[in-house]
Amino acid sequence: METPIVRRSHFGCTRCKRRRQKCDEKRPSCGRCDDAKEECTYTLTLRWGGRASRRSKVIAETAPSTPKPAVKEPLREAESLAIVASKHTTPTQSSLTAQIEPLSFLSSSTRFSLHYFIHRASHATSSHPRIQERICGMIVPMALETPSLLYATIALSELHRSSLLDDFPKNFDQPGGMISRSLALSLQNLQSDLTQGRKSNGYATLTTIRTLCIFEIHSGKAAPDSWRAHMEGAKALLTATRNMYGNQAIDESDPQWLIERWFASIESFTALTERGLLKGQLETFGSQSRIRSPTTDDQYLDVYSAYTGTLNAAFKEIGAAAWERRRLNTSDEESKLLTQHDLDLEATSLESSVRSMIGRSKFHPDVQTFLTAAEMEQFKASDEAYQYTALIHVQRRVHLLPRSSAEVQDTVKKIIQCVKKISPAPGLSPWVMATTPLFAAGREALGDDRNIVRDLLLTLYASIRIRNVKRCLDILELIWKTDSDSGEKDLDNLLCENSWDFIPY
Repeated sequence: METPIVRRSHFGCTRCKRRRQKCDEKRPSCGRCDDAKEECTYTLTLRWGGRASRRSKVIAETAPSTPKPAVKEPLREAESLAIVASKHTTPTQSSLTAQIEPLSFLSSSTRFSLHYFIHRASHATSSHPRIQERICGMIVPMALETPSLLYATIALSELHRSSLLDDFPKNFDQPGGMISRSLALSLQNLQSDLTQGRKSNGYATLTTIRTLCIFEIHSGKAAPDSWRAHMEGAKALLTATRNMYGNQAIDESDPQWLIERWFASIESFTALTERGLLKGQLETFGSQSRIRSPTTDDQYLDVYSAYTGTLNAAFKEIGAAAWERRRLNTSDEESKLLTQHDLDLEATSLESSVRSMIGRSKFHPDVQTFLTAAEMEQFKASDEAYQYTALIHVQRRVHLLPRSSAEVQDTVKKIIQCVKKISPAPGLSPWVMATTPLFAAGREALGDDRNIVRDLLLTLYASIRIRNVKRCLDILELIWKTDSDSGEKDLDNLLCENSWDFIPY
């Protein structure tokens, strides 16, 4: 009689692997550990090409008071990270915290920053737990291979954490501090990657640019050519990357998913700013300027941005028309593209198009599998808030209706009503996406509605602790004060006078 061969389990628990015993892989505790009354843990090894080595050649953490000229190299060989899930972790609960603990090759401050990013900072910008898990699941492994992304992530994490230490401190980026040092190292490595033409993952570089852009916006500085420079850089690199990889279907586990959604959102919001898109807007529209053509998925509510995808194209068209209207009103010469009559027709068309979207939110069948009924209602409220945001931009900046008109004030109230339907939360909710619609309502609000917008923005800042929310309120307070002193003040002129390149994001 042959002796049965006992095969080593490759997916079993740590104890069974160490004892070279077959594991039944039951969760939260396998049969052998349960019988032995021993703690049962599972270890997953992530590999990035090649074979794992015992001693990792990962990024060495440096903390000089002044960044050294030398640039850190990303991983060159395969490395492995032990991600330990405790016996209390179910198969569907990937413990992101546990990813950080075994990274002893990083300094304790870096490990703490990554831990904070996963547990707090990423929550404040994610509309749902599923989105936050995807984002962290993409960014953290890439950051361990890409120095520029690692330092950018640390800077963003520390920026958010600094808002908890003091009430909107002005010196959060003081020279020599962790934030300014990490930001400088990220920019240094990013510049080296771009100028030396390293053959690195294009989407890892794009993820670095995305993180730096979000950092600049969230800092609330609104300095000229800060966040916008990253947005324009991302556009150029994304165009080149898409030309390289083609227009294949996007897997939601791929970094391209994150970059595509972020860029579609940030570009459409940029179109609504006073400066608009690069070189105006209507001139750059057309097949040559579109990074990604509209897809059938755009008809559905995008859980990443908390509004329907078709609104991105609407925001760009509205921004283009507003930019043209402003140019015509400040120039003696007629535009080569459109006349005032053309823009009147465009305003009517845009308003009709936006109104046809309101109250018609649809969810992709895949999304319906993980959203509860209550969550769907909150996302619908967020979608409607953004739809009314588009409408109020048409009314005020394209139709040129006065702020005091009944139509504009009704839209202000609709935005407020929609935002109030979303429960305040510190993260992982469409509540974190309320900055844009609240700012749109606040810039046109009158009377008691201003107090309501003020209270909502204060609640939003207290919940998610993003500095740009506080900056939104500061700008609104200035608009409201200017109104009371000298009558209605145009926001675009106010931003231009103060050299602010502000985006309520």
